[in-house]
Amino acid sequence: MSKVKLPARFAIPVGLAVAVVTVACGSKNSEESKLPNTPRPSESGAPPPENPLAVLKEPFKKDPKMQIQQAWTSDFEKEHHAIDYIKGDIDNSKTWKSFEVNAVADGFACANPPSRQGNAVWMEHHIGNDLSKQLLGYTYYGHLAKIEGNIPACESKEKPIFEKQDTKVGDAGSTGAPDAAWIHLHFAVKDANQNPIDPYDLKKARDVYPNPNFSNLKEKPCGPNALFIDCYPKGAVIAGPKSPNSQISGKVNEKKVESQLEKGWTRLKSLTLPYQIDYPSNWTWIQTKNSFYGNLPNHAWPMVSVDSRAVSNWINLDDYKDAVLKASYQDVRFTATPNQSIDGQKAWRLDSANPAYYDIPPTRNVGYITIKDGKAWFIFFEAYNSEFDQNLPTFEKMLESFKFLK
Repeated sequence: MSKVKLPARFAIPVGLAVAVVTVACGSKNSEESKLPNTPRPSESGAPPPENPLAVLKEPFKKDPKMQIQQAWTSDFEKEHHAIDYIKGDIDNSKTWKSFEVNAVADGFACANPPSRQGNAVWMEHHIGNDLSKQLLGYTYYGHLAKIEGNIPACESKEKPIFEKQDTKVGDAGSTGAPDAAWIHLHFAVKDANQNPIDPYDLKKARDVYPNPNFSNLKEKPCGPNALFIDCYPKGAVIAGPKSPNSQISGKVNEKKVESQLEKGWTRLKSLTLPYQIDYPSNWTWIQTKNSFYGNLPNHAWPMVSVDSRAVSNWINLDDYKDAVLKASYQDVRFTATPNQSIDGQKAWRLDSANPAYYDIPPTRNVGYITIKDGKAWFIFFEAYNSEFDQNLPTFEKMLESFKFLK
């Protein structure tokens, strides 16, 4: 059984909208090279927004056999600055199989840029999926066994082709790798200023990364600015009865004040995020940098989450809602209802039914999205199908109590 490590790479900075950069496989002594600047219809000079629309999906279909072979860094390559995905056993190339590679976000794709690792696709991502509008960044997919035939060559006179999120762009392979058995996808992200971005926001070796299906986020959470929509950040659990003097363990130390209300309810006032909400006193809460998650003790569901993320001032609520829906799984169907309200703010309501996933029974959820003062706010409720109706009134009472604070 052969155990291998992928060779060191030299960085190939490629700019990306939702941010993806590539690194070419080669020796540590290889000279760093860059893709030439892509002609852009608009050169406003304005800096790209930070973490624009963090709604990336994984570049493959969910599969328990998917693994991270190499992450942002490693003992033998400190500046990998990309993610190598395999379908098989880590460090055992005999088990590695090809898999379908998909676009992580809407964008414009071309094949085989001047600097690349074997067969490769790179995509540029623009505001509103419009080439005449601001470039946000690029995504790159290297070592492909083959590229979809409709994607034009980067050096041709054809314009890049628009590809929707989750559209197949190729198949994982070993082209450009020193060993034909090293079948993998080299995936990277960069912003429009050629700065590499770790989509997990961890910037460490693979041992600290969650698995590609995100089924172990409790043990291995993502960073607070992760780009993958399912990659939840690290948090600290607050267990048991809570009081204004409750302390939060772990690295995250967000401030809050809780006060007991009548009839078994507690009011939580965040001193980090500007809001307050009432919740049942017998619930426990997980608190993170950007979010609060509440549920019954020792239960995964029912659950209510309050999440806030910075967005750029050019993003409106309708466009943000569309981006969230595009990033949802293909087997999850949302019903979007406009003209809703959260504390007087215009909001969208999203309802969905989620199929069973591994050992998790089917669930239903309802959520609200709004934008206020440069932040997108999400308030979501999820429960098992069998418990949804009986717990929905509790969520509705919590939503009615929600207030933005100045």
